[in-house]
Amino acid sequence: MNDLLVKELSSSAECRQGVLEGVNQLADKVSCTMGAQGRNILYETKFGKAKSTKDGVTVAKEIFLEKPLHSLGAELIKEAAEKTVNECGDSTTNTVVLSREIMKLANDAINKGCHPIQLKRGIESATKDIIDLLAKKRVRLKKKDYFNVANISANNDKVLGKIISDAFKKAGKNGVVLHDKSHDETTHIKTWEGMLIDRGVANRDMVTNPSLGTMEIENPYVFVCDKPIDDHNEIMFLFEFLHKQKQQGKDESVVIIGELDKKVEAIISYNRRKNNTKVFYLKAPSFASKRTDLMEDIALATGGTLMRKDSTDNYAALGVGILGQCKKIFSNETETILDIDKEKYQEKIDNKIKELESLKSKASSTRHKMQKKFLEERIGKLSCSVATIMVGANSEIELDEKIDRVDDSVNALRSAIEEGIVLGGGLALYNASYDLYRDSCKYHNDFIKGYCVLQEAIRKPLRQILQNAGVESADETEEKIFDSDNENTGYNVSTFEYCDFYKEGIIDPHKAIRCALQNASSVASTFLLTDGTITIKREQ
Repeated sequence: MNDLLVKELSSSAECRQGVLEGVNQLADKVSCTMGAQGRNILYETKFGKAKSTKDGVTVAKEIFLEKPLHSLGAELIKEAAEKTVNECGDSTTNTVVLSREIMKLANDAINKGCHPIQLKRGIESATKDIIDLLAKKRVRLKKKDYFNVANISANNDKVLGKIISDAFKKAGKNGVVLHDKSHDETTHIKTWEGMLIDRGVANRDMVTNPSLGTMEIENPYVFVCDKPIDDHNEIMFLFEFLHKQKQQGKDESVVIIGELDKKVEAIISYNRRKNNTKVFYLKAPSFASKRTDLMEDIALATGGTLMRKDSTDNYAALGVGILGQCKKIFSNETETILDIDKEKYQEKIDNKIKELESLKSKASSTRHKMQKKFLEERIGKLSCSVATIMVGANSEIELDEKIDRVDDSVNALRSAIEEGIVLGGGLALYNASYDLYRDSCKYHNDFIKGYCVLQEAIRKPLRQILQNAGVESADETEEKIFDSDNENTGYNVSTFEYCDFYKEGIIDPHKAIRCALQNASSVASTFLLTDGTITIKREQ
């Protein structure tokens, strides 16, 4: 019996109020980061290290509340924010602000006697109608607008916004934009035209350009092997192939990509030095199942056959038909680029990219964030176009904060390219709240109240942005926006002027706003139907 946990029970209005208090505590900290004039949160890690961020979901994840009901409320909001970040990587603060406002207004309605189920149905109906309306209002993103999306998501850091938008332009349609820590304080872009392998020259004997310390080979054959090679007899057919080619007056070379035993490496190095035999090798990229996937992609892109770990085939018996080929291989100390024949293998590559895109969309709808990132990496490598933003800063705390903004900005721009854009600064949802009307004659009165709850709640993001900017006459500002003849007119909190948001580039990814609204509505519905809680009793 000593192992059993003691539980505390609460019900009805008491539990909803306690949960809402926890929601408010978390939302108060997250909401202050919203908008161009939003502030950062400085927080302490479990090791006592100080970090600063403006990323909503990062702030939410650091909040753990002591009281059981408060903790439940905080965890509800975290779930909504994490679902949004898994789906589109951005708009987590928006999710928190919307969730809190829907829950707050709905709880007030329940306390006044409204039926929770009818309220829930009204909220769900309004959510669907607003999403349909936003879909009609969205605009396809053009390359000239890349900077605007990246700049806003990078907290109006124009230098960072320019670097991120340039990275997407350089990567191209199917290319991938990644980010990593720079070796110095500068932030810049590294691009590769070709298939990138995260492995460099194996040893000095593989170097063909001593002055640069690089391996550069024209038109090599490529042998891709996922199975460790511990006997040099397994690759003797490669030496025999090159010998026959040389007898025919052809100066050919072969590059092995795989894992070789030290003795096999030594034999290859000896033949390079003494006989000038042009057999080179590169270590296989990554580890475990990821290695197999990447090796499969390399074989596909070069037109070869991957020799798998579980294969019992004899390499010599299969012959040189298993070899792939590329135009050039360039390898330095840290990485290798394969210049592949795109025209020759384009159809196979395109089919593989479509397959990976399908897997990525499934990963996006789950919590498999790392799987999604790896699939994006594979797509970029197969597209032979990878742009990496190397993020630099003068201190580690600044670097961590900057990487958070880069991550948000990259995800926001990717979402905008995928589904288009809508008006930013909370204006898209604000306008939608007044564009919808539900005929009250056909529905239950509490259903209509639920519909109105959501209409009122989606005005909160715009109001929160005005509040964070310290706009003194926020009600008057909102009234002027409402009375404007141009629905694109909003209040720019960076310049404190009214302007056309589309012309000024104040825009948001449609996907980010859609996901934020759907997830906020979903978590609020869970809250609405709650009539009791069971929590673990805390020990002092």
